[in-house]
Amino acid sequence: MSALTPQTPVGEALVTIFRRLFECDFVTLDGFAISCRTPDGARYLDESDAVVRMLMGEPAVDRAAPVDPAALTLHEAVYRAWPEAGCAVSGRPLHLQAILAEGAALPGPTSMLRKRGIVDLRDHLVDPAALRAPAIDGAIARARAIAVDHGMKHVLIVATDGIVFAAAPTPEETLGHFQNVAFAARMECIRVEEAALVERKG
Repeated sequence: MSALTPQTPVGEALVTIFRRLFECDFVTLDGFAISCRTPDGARYLDESDAVVRMLMGEPAVDRAAPVDPAALTLHEAVYRAWPEAGCAVSGRPLHLQAILAEGAALPGPTSMLRKRGIVDLRDHLVDPAALRAPAIDGAIARARAIAVDHGMKHVLIVATDGIVFAAAPTPEETLGHFQNVAFAARMECIRVEEAALVERKG
């Protein structure tokens, strides 16, 4: 049985998503938050307790709101605007931050990104101000329109300061979108490093 089936307790599902991203070096703790929609409202896990829950083996504990108000704005907005959203992840993929800090171009689409209807990450790029109220509603509407144009059900937003926000009907789908962006960034960093090494060798 998958670790992220509908029968999985919400807290365990949130910790599973965090573990998969963190152990693969796909995400930093800066501004990180995961949420799942429940009949009683969204439940969250963020950087304030994610590592403790994962490393100490303590029971997964989810909260009614993340510590970071910016993360709360993002997650609340997608659940308000898109009834089908069941899970959301926001955070800063490690290698994407490195790419943006160097002023390099966003990575090209991998086969997995294309499979999920993401043909060019530049289509999803926004200014950080677009992730704040009231602009976030427009950013989500735009992201949904891009997904619908490709026959997909998700929200994917990439801010120029390195924040990636992904949402989808299920935790597995949400994890996949965030993970694929992080993986594409990692592969681009490797490509740049290898090219630089070849150039130095002359």
